[in-house]
Amino acid sequence: MTEHIYCASCGVEFCLPTEFATHRRRDHDTFYCPNGHRNHFPGKTEEQKKIERLEGRIRTLEIENEMIWTGREELMGALKECPIPGCTWRSRKHIPRDPVAMGRGIERVRHDLLEHLVRDHAGQAIEPKLLPAG
Repeated sequence: MTEHIYCASCGVEFCLPTEFATHRRRDHDTFYCPNGHRNHFPGKTEEQKKIERLEGRIRTLEIENEMIWTGREELMGALKECPIPGCTWRSRKHIPRDPVAMGRGIERVRHDLLEHLVRDHAGQAIEPKLLPAG
């Protein structure tokens, strides 16, 4: 198989064997067009490599951020539910998504949950690990 290449200097089209072109792409060594002009497949510059690393880090951070938000939403939903098996009670208190105001919202939900537990489950045994920390 062959690969069609254009000379970077004169623009003439010529063919290279696919295996040869693959090796030149990897090693970035020089090859010549039929008119004798030097050509090579450029490697990535240090700046391009740095950009790629930074883009990769950004993608990783975006994935981590999405996982944190998803986990946070699940946790906030779980905080609003009664820990007693079979109880369908759920707090209607709002937990703000703003990190600064979130603590106050969690405290309102915790207080609402504790009122529910005392009011509706006062005589039942509750395992301490099921109660929200506070």
